[in-house]
Amino acid sequence: MIRVLDQKTIDKIAAGEVIERPMSVVKELVENSVDAGATSITVEIKDGGTSMIRVTDNGCGIPKEEVKTAYLSHATSKLTEIEDLNSMMTLGFRGEALSTIAAVTETEMITKVRDADTGVRYVIHGGREISLDEVGAPDGTTIVARNLFYNTPARLKYLKSNMTEGAYISDLMSHIALAEPDIRFRLIANGKSVLETSGNGSLEETVYQIYGRDIAKSLLPVDGATGNIRVTGFVGKPFLAKGNRSFENYYVNKRYIKSPVITRAIEEAYKTYVMQHRFPFTVLFFSLPMEDCDINVHPAKREFRFSDEKTLFSACYHAVADALANREMIPDMDKDYGQKSKLYTPPKQEDFLPKAPSMARSADSFVEEKPEFNRSMPSSGAGRPAGSSAGFSAAGPSAGKNSFSMLEAMLPDSYREKLREQQEKDAAEKNTDLQHTQAEFRQETLLDDAYLSRNALPHHRIIGQVFRTYWITEYDGCLYLMDQHAAHEKVNYETFLAEFRKRAVVSQQIFPPRVFHLSAKEKAAVMEYREIFEKTGFELEDFGGNDISLRSVPVNLIGLDGFEIFQEFIAYLAEGITGLTEDIFVHKLATMGCKAAIKGNQTISFEEAQILIEKLLTLDNPYTCPHGRPTIIRMTKEELDKKFKRIVE
Repeated sequence: MIRVLDQKTIDKIAAGEVIERPMSVVKELVENSVDAGATSITVEIKDGGTSMIRVTDNGCGIPKEEVKTAYLSHATSKLTEIEDLNSMMTLGFRGEALSTIAAVTETEMITKVRDADTGVRYVIHGGREISLDEVGAPDGTTIVARNLFYNTPARLKYLKSNMTEGAYISDLMSHIALAEPDIRFRLIANGKSVLETSGNGSLEETVYQIYGRDIAKSLLPVDGATGNIRVTGFVGKPFLAKGNRSFENYYVNKRYIKSPVITRAIEEAYKTYVMQHRFPFTVLFFSLPMEDCDINVHPAKREFRFSDEKTLFSACYHAVADALANREMIPDMDKDYGQKSKLYTPPKQEDFLPKAPSMARSADSFVEEKPEFNRSMPSSGAGRPAGSSAGFSAAGPSAGKNSFSMLEAMLPDSYREKLREQQEKDAAEKNTDLQHTQAEFRQETLLDDAYLSRNALPHHRIIGQVFRTYWITEYDGCLYLMDQHAAHEKVNYETFLAEFRKRAVVSQQIFPPRVFHLSAKEKAAVMEYREIFEKTGFELEDFGGNDISLRSVPVNLIGLDGFEIFQEFIAYLAEGITGLTEDIFVHKLATMGCKAAIKGNQTISFEEAQILIEKLLTLDNPYTCPHGRPTIIRMTKEELDKKFKRIVE
């Protein structure tokens, strides 16, 4: 028997699609505040948002006569007909947020428009209206949602711990704050400040306030366009990469989304800068024509479709690749290059744990607090030059001003007094960290007198080889170590790329032609990219069935077996690669050609090492091998002096 569901059941089913966890409630309410033109938004949560979520903004508010209507299912001010979706720039538009939140919480809203004398207080529990009264209120809207899923207890068992749910909300607020640097955001968890941004319009400063100084000063600007797609924002230097994609932030028309096309384009651009299974830091904004986008493909609007994914991939890839080109990327020896990132310290677990009522603070009391930016900043010593070592004591890396207490006890009183003065000076310098960061960020990092420049080459002093793998060089007060295998890999890689760009790739005929029997999937992939294969020196033709006839191979593969490379490429394409461009194809081919590089544990002469350094000078990016490992690392004389305690911090 078919029957129509009652409205209460319909509302709870709809809420299950939109409201997955406390973060979903915060997302819908904060996005509504952004759409309302707010310049200041405060979010307060308790118990990870399960017991209470309060969102306060100074936006346009809702007129008294429209308050009840706003809580009806699919009631919206954003669109009137389906064609409006083609020009929709607001974050919300379906009119589901308030009705679905009210269906599974005890909700209270206080709202006032700017030209009204009084505001309105509306209370609705589980979709049932409780009261509607006039109250005194400031301009804007405050919505309080209590006891999430109180009337659908089966949903509660799927929630994580309060700490984890609070962390989800913190991540969400970080994403929204990056998209809206001209809005002041505050997040309070159990009465404690977790996040605050200034809202002064500076994306660079917002990154600083969320991720800390080390990340903010290691950003590279992005500004590129392909067709009608514009890409702007920042990407991080390779050493910021971490072992998951949580640092990859990107937005389409200011909406935070996830896209396999954009993700792959970013990671392909970083392919030769970071090691495998390492993922970069990005804050990228894509401006796309709305008529070519479909943002109505996911209940929570986390996904979108774009009509021309190939152009989107190309725009992202080239914008990121251009930002990384011609930048000095030599990491310091103490950098945690290619290992787990220590740069971003997320909110502490106790930030999301409930506290005694006497310790709780309201949103009003938070207004007078000063930003506690240091909570998310890395614990490096104050006043330390960028990239320098943290120093070591007998017990390991120093983590505070007492690290040398045992050493200080052995020093004269006058020297200990100097140490104290220096510590006080360092503390004072903390207050100017942000200004220093911004100044450093704006400095150009193009190579003029850097280690790998023609101006520097006559002043290199090659000291020798260690472990038959690393070459030691001294230059301009720094000690450099070059990995001969990684350096030679990069020379071979870029040599092939340069020859291809000049169309200097030469093919060698094979007689008789070599026939390869492939799977149906492999043959389809090869034939799809047949034109690119032939541009790179592989001449092939369909031999019937699932067979391919290979008639010629490039001779530019530096002595490698062209058949082996061809087979490797077939296996690569068979993984289901989509949207492969000629640039990506050639980069992949050049990477395979790295096998001919000299190896570690292989002795080469001083003259060969000198030639290798000279060849590195000609490359666009000499600082990492094609697999993302550094070719060269450095240590300053100052850092060596610190290691030997000639300099005491």
